Amino acid sequence: MPLTGSCDNTQKIRVDYQPKGHDADGNEVNARVDGALRAEVIAGDPAAQAIILADNPLQVQYLSGDVAGLVTFKVTADADLGEGFREISDTFDLVVSVPEPEADTFAGFVHPPEPK
Repeated sequence: MPLTGSCDNTQKIRVDYQPKGHDADGNEVNARVDGALRAEVIAGDPAAQAIILADNPLQVQYLSGDVAGLVTFKVTADADLGEGFREISDTFDLVVSVPEPEADTFAGFVHPPEPK
């Protein structure tokens, strides 16, 4: 299920993921994955980043880039708990804004004198 979050270009968002599977009766249950998640930018500002910390391998910290707009990340994990590899994946859309600063003073430039 794709997730969406939003922040400005000075912020980050953390997302906790819980792998899911189905039991013999078809009920959705929590499941495990082999190792940590992986995440990468697949569309949008390449300066955005996804960080997975060693102490919480099912959490991704999404760091905004500098540009306003949509950044799409692909999140993957190895669902095969044995020797093989079976990828499961999803996407995360990060909507980044760039806040407009509010004026609190004036700046000016004095031009040299010129004829009337």
